[in-house]
Formats: sequence, structure tokens, C-alpha cells
Amino acid sequence: MAKSTQQSAELIRKTLCGIDLKEIDSIKGERITDLQLRTRANASEIFYRNHFEKVLKLLIQSQLEWIGTDATDEDKLQFGRGSLNGLLLISEWFEKRVRESTAGLQQEEKPVPGEAIPPTGKFE
Repeated sequence: MAKSTQQSAELIRKTLCGIDLKEIDSIKGERITDLQLRTRANASEIFYRNHFEKVLKLLIQSQLEWIGTDATDEDKLQFGRGSLNGLLLISEWFEKRVRESTAGLQQEEKPVPGEAIPPTGKFE
């Protein structure tokens, strides 16, 4: 999500008394190690990319279509918007975890100048 779009979403959520990712990410009193954070991020990426992302996109698209065609009064519209907001929060949370995981892996894969390349055990 682009930074300006993310800031707009946060502002709208605050204006309408909703939560955003900052409240979800800052669980009070929880202390986790870097290894635990990396394990969570990797598990999130595997689960999200292989299955949950497709389900969420389908649910978001279906909710958008329902709001556009079947929301005949204010109550239905507001309920649909709230449902959509929840789906988007879940999607954004997983996307953030995937970015964290990918960034961590990319940092690890960069070779250090002057360091020997470890052998692969294969001779060709």
C-alpha cells in the first residue's frame, strides 16, 4: 500500500472510531526476541501467500460488490463498510509481516565483502 494511501486509511479509521495496525502491532507487555519475530514473519508469509491471500482478495471483492449492488439503506451500507474495513486490516497486517520477512531474508543473503563463499558440497 502506498504511504499516502496508508496514511489516508489510518486517518479515516481514526475519524470513524476504528482501529488501525498501530494498535494491533503494539501489544502491551509482549516481549519477543528477534528469532520469534522472524519465525512469526516467515510463518505468516508461507500461510498468507499460499492460501489466505487468495481467500482475502475474494472476500474483499465480494464485499465491495455487495456494497455496490445490495446496500439499500444506511445500516446495510455501514455494516458492509465495517466488514470491508476488517478484511482490509487483516490483509494489511499480513502484508506487513510478509514485507518484514522478505526484508530480513534479503539482508541475510547479501554477501559480506572479503568473506569467503561457503562451499555447497557439490562439485561440477
